[in-house]
Amino acid sequence: MNQKDYFVVGCKLFGIWCFVLFLQYFFRIFPDYVLVKNIPDDIADFFRITRLFEVLKPIVLFALGVYLIRFGRFVHRLAYPGELSRAKLNRMDSFILALKILGMYLIIANIPYLLEILSRYILYTNSPKYMSTTNMKEYVIANVLPTLGALILGFYLVKGGNFFVRIGSEKAGDNKSSTEEKDAG
Repeated sequence: MNQKDYFVVGCKLFGIWCFVLFLQYFFRIFPDYVLVKNIPDDIADFFRITRLFEVLKPIVLFALGVYLIRFGRFVHRLAYPGELSRAKLNRMDSFILALKILGMYLIIANIPYLLEILSRYILYTNSPKYMSTTNMKEYVIANVLPTLGALILGFYLVKGGNFFVRIGSEKAGDNKSSTEEKDAG
C-alpha cells in the first residue's frame, strides 16, 4: 500500500468517528426540546435559530461520515493530486501521511465549533435590545480565531503541510519520497 491507500483507510476511520460524534450531538438535541417549556413566544422564536444549529450539527456529521466512508474522492484528490508508486513508505512518507491525517482530524473536530460560533453570532447580532448577549458575543470573540485557525491548518496539512515537512526532515536529503530513493539506489 502507498501513502494514498493509507490515507483512504484513515479517512474511512474518520468517517466512523463522525458517526460517533453524530450520536453524541444527536442525543443532545432531545433535552433541549423536552426540558424547555413555558417560554414567551418572542423568545421562543428567537431561540429557534439555536435549535436549528443544534439539529444541523448531527446532520452535517452524519453526512460527512457517509461521505468519508463511502466516497471521499474530493478529499483523496485534495491530499494526493498525483499518482503515487506502490513503493514501501520511508520515514518521511510516513510523516507526511501523519500530517495529512492530523489535518483531517483538525477539520472534523472543529466543524461543530464552527457551527456553534455561527449560531451564537447570528443570535447576538439579531437579538432584541432588552436581551443580554454579552456571553454569546464573548464566546464568538474568544473562539472564532482558534477555530478558523485550526480549520485552515487542517486544510493546509491535508494539502501537504510543506512548512512542517521541511521542519520535520532531519537533513536536506531526508525529504525524498520512497520513489526518489528507489531511483537513486
